[in-house]
Amino acid sequence: LTGTPAERERLYQEAQDADFVIITYGLLRKEPERLLQLRPGIFIADEVVRLKGRSQVAKAAQQFRHLPYVWGLSATPIPNHPSDLYNLFLLLNPRVFGRFADFKREHCIVKTIQIPVVERIRYRRRWTEEDWEQAFRRIEVIVGYKDLQKTRLAVKDYFLHYDYESPEVNISLPPKFVVEERIDMSPEQRKLYRLLRDQIISELREKGMPEDKVPQSVLTALLRIEQLMLYPQSIFPDYKGDNPKLEALMGIIEDHLATSNRAVVVYAHYLDPLRHLY
Repeated sequence: LTGTPAERERLYQEAQDADFVIITYGLLRKEPERLLQLRPGIFIADEVVRLKGRSQVAKAAQQFRHLPYVWGLSATPIPNHPSDLYNLFLLLNPRVFGRFADFKREHCIVKTIQIPVVERIRYRRRWTEEDWEQAFRRIEVIVGYKDLQKTRLAVKDYFLHYDYESPEVNISLPPKFVVEERIDMSPEQRKLYRLLRDQIISELREKGMPEDKVPQSVLTALLRIEQLMLYPQSIFPDYKGDNPKLEALMGIIEDHLATSNRAVVVYAHYLDPLRHLY
């Protein structure tokens, strides 16, 4: 159900006798009341994680929670952030967690932090204790699940988990197998690796390692090392040495295409090596 307002009105009339209606999240956000006039008996949300926040589309979807059946489809059924899970159950069944204050107390790790109040920050040569108190305010933020197993038990009756190996899934897929292969770096890559490694060690010795977190500069350096081992040209555009990992990948792809007519899907953390395959 899409198109201009006039086209949608015609489709709304046809939908009165339809077995099902496919809509976009954009239409759900704009016309939830009009969609409810179709008197659906079931509401199915594909990629239901798109309804996890407090957006207008999530609020619109919650108007369908009184239908006899409400389904959400997702490859990540339990979101990383607890408040996103709570918002999903405002659609699926609000009674599972009750009030947000109760959910936060029973299922969440809460931390108090200070945030600056921008309009109260002024240039001062000397700051008094009262100035500091007025320039910041304390808020509570949710930083994680208190007991993930307890939360899983609370929602287990509302989840059906299937993968392609489940007996209920009747699709034809090749058997799954995993092959791990160790590939050494080329001599040129190893020289660059040692250079970056020594830079990290030198920085740690100079600045020290904080107890509460890893410095951002160190995390950036570790990512650079990962890029170096995968595709050196992403860091050193003039690199002319060998790339054993990419060469091994090309060999695997060529062998597969020579013996099969099935496609190959390649995943990588970075786009540069994938562009090289073109």
